[in-house]
Amino acid sequence: MAASVTDFKNFQRDIKKHIRGKDAQIKQQMCSSFFFKYEVDDKQRLIRIFWADVIGRKNYASFGDVVSFDTTFSMNE
Repeated sequence: MAASVTDFKNFQRDIKKHIRGKDAQIKQQMCSSFFFKYEVDDKQRLIRIFWADVIGRKNYASFGDVVSFDTTFSMNE
């Protein structure tokens, strides 16, 4: 019996429900070189995040730079 589109959507829904709120911890368990740290404000809103995985570390070693996203850009125009 072949899986239907609905079967795949239900599977995706169930996986997202299972990992909600712990995706970074799961990634860290799977890959010991994955590192993350984050900060939230008094309203539990994300204000800073940093992560580094194997590919990011290799790129930094090769090129000596990082990618940074300013999520406050639209608020500080």
